[in-house]
Amino acid sequence: MSKKLTLSIDNELIDFAHLYSQKSRISISRLFEQYLISLKNTDDRCMSRHKLNPKTAALYGIFEKQPIPDKIILTI
Repeated sequence: MSKKLTLSIDNELIDFAHLYSQKSRISISRLFEQYLISLKNTDDRCMSRHKLNPKTAALYGIFEKQPIPDKIILTI
């Protein structure tokens, strides 16, 4: 389902969008839609790359409340 979207964009970009749209024979709406799809796909790939594997995720934050054992200052 398509919806209308109103944008406030710099005049030079609007002129460029019209020229590019005419040259490529793709509507400005379609160009913008394709751009957003590519951003979403890029973001999805980045997010999946930064997910921790389950073993690492289980250890995440384990030393949050106490110091890391090799960093404990020993008092004599």
